[in-house]
Amino acid sequence: MRIRWVIDDEELKILQSFMESQRNHPLVKRRIQKNVDIEYVPDVGRGRIWFVVLTCLLSTQQRSGANSPLFQFCSQEPFPLAYKECLSNKQNLGSFVEETLTEFRGIRRARTIGLQAEKNFVWVNEDWNKTKEIVDELSMLRKQNPDVEHVRIERKAAHFIQDNFLGFGPKQSRNFWQTLGLTRFEIPIDSRITKWLNKNGFPVELSATTLSDINYYEFVMTGLQEICMKCDVLPCIFDAAVFASYEKEWPEDEDVW
Repeated sequence: MRIRWVIDDEELKILQSFMESQRNHPLVKRRIQKNVDIEYVPDVGRGRIWFVVLTCLLSTQQRSGANSPLFQFCSQEPFPLAYKECLSNKQNLGSFVEETLTEFRGIRRARTIGLQAEKNFVWVNEDWNKTKEIVDELSMLRKQNPDVEHVRIERKAAHFIQDNFLGFGPKQSRNFWQTLGLTRFEIPIDSRITKWLNKNGFPVELSATTLSDINYYEFVMTGLQEICMKCDVLPCIFDAAVFASYEKEWPEDEDVW
């Protein structure tokens, strides 16, 4: 059985008009540089990867906008939960992460995030080579112009994260690779995206509950990719545009997400 996505001209006009309205937003420009420009070389060292693991865990069930406690925590210099700090505290890493988050105040789920961070640190430390294999594969694609054939490899990379990293479902497994600047087609479908799609005529009603199912998530993801490709828009840029539409004031040089 096959499902065929049919996209009419009116739906294309809505998306094209929306993208045009957000094209000068700093977050959109930054996403183009980080995820699309083949001259740009993303930082995929262990330190950066560990930072992104934590930001994904932290942004689950918490606001991540520019004025949120989460944004302020992740923007700290030096970052209090940097890879070297966590390596120095790896024997009690769960407690170290929990205490650091609790002391900052305003961050939810500190204990849960501490436990998840402790388990996931193994994949960035002891089992680094397994993670690096996927990083290297995506990095090779990142040096090429976007190609729809890359969807299969990006999806496989998302499955690797979801299958091995604690606290990562369909959304955050894609958020992980996108934030690193390594993917263009597989994106995190969060509450902002679902609101936009529901408001603008997406043929199925979306909710966080239904999207927690990997098969349903990928069904929706395929439809969204088809709409974007019809408009010659990369899904990762659409994602940035939707995020930008909720964040009118965004620092020009901010690189948390």
